[in-house]
Amino acid sequence: MSFGWAAGDIVLALQVLYKVGHALNDARGASSVYQESSAFLDSLQKTLEHLRLFASSLNSSISPGKLHELQKSVSQIRVPVTRFVEDVKKFEPALAADSPRSKVLAIPRKIQWSFQMESRLKKLQDTIVVPMLGLNLVFGVHML
Repeated sequence: MSFGWAAGDIVLALQVLYKVGHALNDARGASSVYQESSAFLDSLQKTLEHLRLFASSLNSSISPGKLHELQKSVSQIRVPVTRFVEDVKKFEPALAADSPRSKVLAIPRKIQWSFQMESRLKKLQDTIVVPMLGLNLVFGVHML
């Protein structure tokens, strides 16, 4: 029975160490990615609010079927974004630009962000891209 290290174990350990090192990097680490994600979510929230206001002004000039499709597209965006935002809130004290937390105390959240939330953010962006394109198309056509 052998309890030695296999080549695959060493490669995996190096990958984990690289990811942790990347997460702790001030220039392009978890804090930076968190702040970019936060800006993306703020922009998305403003866009959805504008779309909501615009859609409410269209109530009389748009067919009920189109209005239902618009509401469905907004819901396809709002639901996963709301879920993601709730999960992201716990990272703000450690990763926000104006965080009062020391760099040492922020390390666990940086590592957690790197291992869990970066991939979830990518998945969120992939999930909402199609409904956003559909909304852009409908509103672009309506503006003409």
